[in-house]
Amino acid sequence: MSEAAAHFAAGRHAQAAELARGLCLRHEGFGPAHKLLGSALHLLGEHGEAARVLRLAAALLPRDGQTWSNLGNALSAAGEQAEAIAAHRQAVEPAAGRGDAALQPGLRAAGAGRACRSAGAVLAGL
Repeated sequence: MSEAAAHFAAGRHAQAAELARGLCLRHEGFGPAHKLLGSALHLLGEHGEAARVLRLAAALLPRDGQTWSNLGNALSAAGEQAEAIAAHRQAVEPAAGRGDAALQPGLRAAGAGRACRSAGAVLAGL
C-alpha cells in the first residue's frame, strides 16, 4: 500500500492505480486500497470507473469524509450531479455518523458555492 500511495503522492497516478488494483484484487475488503484506486482513476480521467470503485470504498469506509468527497468529485466529473451532491453531503455530515471532522469546515466553506451552483444546474435541467 505504501508504494502505491507514494506513486500517487508523486503524481504517478497510472502506477498508483496499477498497484492499488492489485491490492483490491487480493484484499477485497480493504477500503483504503479502493479509495486510492478510485482517486487515481479519477485523476486519470476515468471518472465512471472511479465512481464505481469509490462507491465500494465509501461502503467499506463509511465514516471517511475524504472518500465521500472523492466520490462526489468523480460523480460530478461523470455528469452525475445529483449523486455528487449527495456524496459531498455525506462527506460533511457528522449527524449521520459520517464525515471527517477535519474536512468539515473547509469543505463547507470552499464547497458551499460549488454545491449551490451544481444543485442549480441540476434543477435547471429538470
